[in-house]
Amino acid sequence: MAVALSSDGGDDTRRQRARLFFERAQVGARTGNLDFAIEYFLSAIDIDPDFVEAHQSLREVSLQRKAAGGQSLGMFETMKLRRPVVDDKAKLVRDEKLLAYEPGNIDYANAILAAAQAMDLAETRVWAAALVERMRGEH
Repeated sequence: MAVALSSDGGDDTRRQRARLFFERAQVGARTGNLDFAIEYFLSAIDIDPDFVEAHQSLREVSLQRKAAGGQSLGMFETMKLRRPVVDDKAKLVRDEKLLAYEPGNIDYANAILAAAQAMDLAETRVWAAALVERMRGEH
């Protein structure tokens, strides 16, 4: 699961912290440690939910992982993650994780779009809507 962090600090501080996790995730992705990269991209999104570059990179890494034969989350981990969550940000991060391990699941993409809409994340909403449209075209 994404590293839990406090939400202290202004927008600039939050974006800087998110950027640090994002950069670590990129290193993990470049060195082939895709599960590490996924967790750190999720942490960046948890810190700054409208960090579209992190959403995009997470998607790319999840597709690379799947193409390399990466497995879906186990049944128990998936069940644990699918428990009801009331916080929109927690829903967003949860559904990003579920989609990262099942990149073809359009229901998770729709859930990300719904969370972005609920949180009024303009950039993430546009990205998620485009993702859903691409995925619909693939089915």
